[in-house]
Amino acid sequence: MAAPPPLFALEVYHLAFQEPVLVDPVAPSIPSDALFATLAAAWGQSQGRGAAEDAWWEPFRAGRPPFLLTSAFPFGGRVRFYPWPPGARWLWPPAAREQAQAHALDPTARFFSAGILARALQGQDPTPELLGPAAYALHEGALRLSRGEWAEKLAPVVAGDALWTVTPEARVAFAPGAGLWFGVWWRKEGPKTLSDGTPWAQVWQTALAHWTDHNPWGRARCVTDAASASGAACAPLLRPILPQVVRGAAYLLSRCAAPSGPGAPQPLAVHPVLGTAASLWDAGSLVDMPQSVCGQVVETATARVYGYALGLPWPM
Repeated sequence: MAAPPPLFALEVYHLAFQEPVLVDPVAPSIPSDALFATLAAAWGQSQGRGAAEDAWWEPFRAGRPPFLLTSAFPFGGRVRFYPWPPGARWLWPPAAREQAQAHALDPTARFFSAGILARALQGQDPTPELLGPAAYALHEGALRLSRGEWAEKLAPVVAGDALWTVTPEARVAFAPGAGLWFGVWWRKEGPKTLSDGTPWAQVWQTALAHWTDHNPWGRARCVTDAASASGAACAPLLRPILPQVVRGAAYLLSRCAAPSGPGAPQPLAVHPVLGTAASLWDAGSLVDMPQSVCGQVVETATARVYGYALGLPWPM
């Protein structure tokens, strides 16, 4: 009998934006590499010196990250959404995937709910939640969830079916009770302080507080419970315990640098990120991990890019 995979606690933050946000109006999200870079800049700005930002990057460049981030994805009420994989068949159990290719799912699907993700991770048939009477869709099929999730976790908090609207300037205006969420995994093996001795927990809270006011996408507040938002301390809303990828197929929750050579992740079905300085696979991709990969910093002529490969074990 195989040993169960190690577990990790993901700190989850929900962000309510106070103004229309400059993100993709079809699939609102913030990529993890961009989120990471702006948080590093926020820490440097909060300290008033560039050396502080360099100190943030130091352990990540050395391959000893104190934490890993997911990308930021939509939420509504108490429903978190995850990125759609490249092809609907991957949401079905391994033995049913070839037959699942015949399912007529709307190609406009971009995200699916935490409830559907849980079924997929457990190798269960998601047909009732995706195609049957229990299925529900928002934004012309872009968001997929079960009718039960909509009735119990979303409808009581968000009025109507629209989690966001698009302004004439092509910005995204989130409805009350909706916004973007992201997760943070604090690694036990990572350093606990900066090189100058400042605790990483303090660095994180300072950077996040500064980021919510000055991030390039739009001012935000942390949602600290299902009904309110607070501009004070940015506390995680919850800490789900998730399985950790040691080796095998992984469903990416963040962008991953696409390295080559022995021990590098191999693509199974990936969303490539085009037009960037480094080769990246986007969140929602499925890759084969020969070993646990914490991520790497890619130095380019124009910027440093950190692709983490934070993912969940996927049944194959």
